[in-house]
Amino acid sequence: MKKNSLWELYSHHKKLLTIMKITFLLCIVGTLTITAANTYSQETKISLNLKNVTISELLKEISNKSEFSIWVNTSMLDNFSKVSLDVKDQTVDKILDLAMGENSNLDFLIKDRVIIIYSKDHGKGIVNLVQQQKITGTVSDATTGEPIIGANVVVEGTTDGAVTDTNGGFTLDVPNSNALLLVTFIGYNTEKVAIAGQSTLDIKLVPDITKLEEIVVVGYGTKKKRDVIG
Repeated sequence: MKKNSLWELYSHHKKLLTIMKITFLLCIVGTLTITAANTYSQETKISLNLKNVTISELLKEISNKSEFSIWVNTSMLDNFSKVSLDVKDQTVDKILDLAMGENSNLDFLIKDRVIIIYSKDHGKGIVNLVQQQKITGTVSDATTGEPIIGANVVVEGTTDGAVTDTNGGFTLDVPNSNALLLVTFIGYNTEKVAIAGQSTLDIKLVPDITKLEEIVVVGYGTKKKRDVIG
């Protein structure tokens, strides 16, 4: 098997755990979940004093001093210049920014305890996949608190959406934590909801009195009054 088709996973236990193809990496990455705002990656700070080391050595040092696992195609590191770093109590993203610099063809993505190093030329698919987020939520009436059954929840600018169940609940995959949701239901004002990194949403819809006055309930659903009267 050729070296450039392999991916390495370094663990904080100072040894190589496994090597696998990039396709398997994408399957694993696709299952990653997004945690609350204060993630491990944001809270963890480490100190390093390294002189003239390779990027591979730097990554191993980071994993040794933390709980991070690091995914990287080692062939991408072969032509990378050696680096020297002297940092104290810095977050890992800051350390990697310093090491790679603006002129590097490498970039990285951190999700909780996983660091993925990828080529800027071919990393878009990885970034999009990792940034996907599964959210759950409920939609209810803002005045009565009753769940709204059959409300439409759609990711703004896409056709991706869900319909609330008998409890007003829904589950939806969104492209990233900054996505916006459009929530609609007949007789209510449309609500635009910012996910803002949340994984659970409690959405309240405000009744639109003018629209409610135009709606009558029939045995098999709802219709506008003019359609019933003729």
